[in-house]
Amino acid sequence: DNQRLGCYFCNDIVAAQNSTKDRTLDQQCTVTRPGIAPIASSMAVELMVALLHHPKKQNAPAPTPSATSTIFSPTVKESSPSATSPLGIMPHQIRGSVVTYTMMTPTVPAFRFCTGCCDKVVDEY
Repeated sequence: DNQRLGCYFCNDIVAAQNSTKDRTLDQQCTVTRPGIAPIASSMAVELMVALLHHPKKQNAPAPTPSATSTIFSPTVKESSPSATSPLGIMPHQIRGSVVTYTMMTPTVPAFRFCTGCCDKVVDEY
């Protein structure tokens, strides 16, 4: 389904594994980084408010990546009115790294074999 946007796991096409094994504390997942929780929760609130103000609500389209986007540095084209709310763009995802102090907003299509949202997983659970 090329039209459906992917979940968090759609662009992490690897088998499930321990995200804290063999990593230093600063490379481990958010659960081990208590200072990240207020940043993540504030971003979630901002996204929810922007979504509630978008005319299409949960069906708001993701912004279109620009031609100069890369996986590590995605940028957004001039936003079309359908991809923005009164509060700005409606990113599909926000990913951040405290190691590099960066944030990116990738737009990822659904992966048909995703371990989190493929049809077989959704139908079973």
